[in-house]
Amino acid sequence: MGLIPAFPMSISYRQLIDLTAEKDTAFRKEEGAEVAWTVDGASMRYVFLRNGAERTSMALERFIALNTDRIQALLEEERAMMGREREMARLPDMPREREVICMTDLHGNMAALRDALARNGLAEEQPDGWVPTAKGLETVLIIGGDANDRGSGFISIALTLLALKDHGMDVRMLWGDHELCLRTFMSDVPLTDEDFHTYGFQMIRWQSEMQETLGEMEEWYITHGNGRPLSPSKDEQRWLDARGYTLPRLFGPGLRRQLVTARRLCTGDGPLARFFSLLEVCATQDDVLYLHALPDEFWADTLRTGSREEAVARANAAFRCMIGDPVTLHQIAFGKMPSIGTEDIGKSIPLSPIRPPAASILWKRIHTGQSLCEQYSLPAAMTEPLIRQGWSAIVRGHDPYPKGQKPMRANGLCVVNADVGLQKDERRGYTRIGRDGRVMGLIGREKTGDEW
Repeated sequence: MGLIPAFPMSISYRQLIDLTAEKDTAFRKEEGAEVAWTVDGASMRYVFLRNGAERTSMALERFIALNTDRIQALLEEERAMMGREREMARLPDMPREREVICMTDLHGNMAALRDALARNGLAEEQPDGWVPTAKGLETVLIIGGDANDRGSGFISIALTLLALKDHGMDVRMLWGDHELCLRTFMSDVPLTDEDFHTYGFQMIRWQSEMQETLGEMEEWYITHGNGRPLSPSKDEQRWLDARGYTLPRLFGPGLRRQLVTARRLCTGDGPLARFFSLLEVCATQDDVLYLHALPDEFWADTLRTGSREEAVARANAAFRCMIGDPVTLHQIAFGKMPSIGTEDIGKSIPLSPIRPPAASILWKRIHTGQSLCEQYSLPAAMTEPLIRQGWSAIVRGHDPYPKGQKPMRANGLCVVNADVGLQKDERRGYTRIGRDGRVMGLIGREKTGDEW
């Protein structure tokens, strides 16, 4: 495998094939042999040729040898484009009031938010925090959900967004499934044995997702408090008991302390409570609808009447009503998203209830029997009401595509995925919708010297 070091950048076999297959589907065939998109579990390399006569390593080396020049050109092209905006789509020509910068699925990556603010000239970092510039006051900043978990910068993100909003910048923050699950853990509603039996499986799963954020909150509390971890009060101990968080094998002393810390920060007069109170389930600017995942029939029906602004206000009010009901809140957060067209709903996680259909706006709902591309599309019954309302595009997140995903056309509606994998700390990126209707995307990594 001596050919790999000759390439202009370090790249794994898996990345190599992802890149070449994405750029040129002709690479999927060599001498008439189909490429087998399976993974060799021992090495995590893709198996290229399904002819049985060659070993995986031989097929890979032969593949590279036959396409070295083309692969090298593609890698150089990819390297040259890192850190530059690319045009993703053009929306209909119409007057638009303001430019929009959308970032979704930040997952604690404060460096990506800082880069987007500075790169677009939206704000300047002052000793006491970020302050919007004149351009920033004329721009809409939309955070499309999942600002927490997996990274350790959620508190900085939340406080920065609140500070920009307080300085007059139009900042709109959307619910993602991660914000909702974190907030649901902080609920005051007691859980019975039956409730815990119903939701326990998913709650255990989400503990691992929240580890970074819970640890970050405890560190923040120690730094800004009295220099040591908190000790739960009697009321907080009763809350832990009522929620079932005292089960010794599932909730150790450290986790219980972190949950109480998070509750203090995220509810009542806590510094993050206002962040959660300002979250909405969707937003609109001009002819673009912004949400975390994808709408379904419920949301299409909710958004079909009145002006676009009135429809979005009605949708946000409906979602607040949903999560105000403890049963619905826990079903949306910890239930199982149904697949349409299958009789096996609930079999994979038998203890989890089915989420209400409206939960798809945070989780997405897969229609079984569809191809991967079709799963990210929308049927006409959902798109037609939105198009009649005057929306020409949806900007969403939830599904990371580190190299970016080509916008899809769903019955005349442009669907743009703005999730570019910012959950990794070195990643940078955003989606910009200009007043001219051009949808631009930037994908990059942290700068090292003069290069990306």
